[in-house]
Amino acid sequence: MLHNYVHLLAPMLLGAQLILTLVLVKGDICPGQRGRVHKAMYFLVAGWALAAMNNVLMLLPFALLALFSIKTKTNKTREKGPLPLLYASNVIAAILWGFVLIKQDTLPAVFFSVVALPLAGAACAHLLLTQARTRLQAFHKILPIVGIISGMFMLLVVLWQASLVGEDALQGAITDILIIIASLVLGLVVWAWHLIRQITVAKVQLVFSTGLVVMSGMLQLQLF
Repeated sequence: MLHNYVHLLAPMLLGAQLILTLVLVKGDICPGQRGRVHKAMYFLVAGWALAAMNNVLMLLPFALLALFSIKTKTNKTREKGPLPLLYASNVIAAILWGFVLIKQDTLPAVFFSVVALPLAGAACAHLLLTQARTRLQAFHKILPIVGIISGMFMLLVVLWQASLVGEDALQGAITDILIIIASLVLGLVVWAWHLIRQITVAKVQLVFSTGLVVMSGMLQLQLF
């Protein structure tokens, strides 16, 4: 059963790490932006440390990402940085996430974790990229759209899980289900607010939206 935070935290960290890896390797960013993205990586390092409190194997991506962050010079990621460490952290994190999927008892639990990768991962990455003040404007459009599409699938997972709950249990869980749906929908609206209003994205907006997405996911874990 899904009963602890690592089932949401692992795919969120992996998704965000893959996006930041793409930015560092392929992004056309100046040394200053690159340095700020490197600093944002420390948030992921802390996240893997938190995940390791639940599953000791999570120390592997934590250690590799921490070593990458320590050894990397801010302006030399692409040409001379220790990219093999970053790639190894990504691969091992993906393998461990795969083990998380295998251990699930129900298909809704598996799909929850699969959808959490693009949903929570994109939300976390968008917040970190905004904190790093990157000028890759395409991500301010792409990541919220990825979130909205993933959020629609997550709503289907919520309804799927609700349909498998017994009638008596469903009566007791109806309030939680409504809060999960409301939190997720509100989080997606806030996330895409800059697109709706055609304004510049704000960090406080992304903090709020990411918090709502994570809260919705944590509450949803209790249904499994």
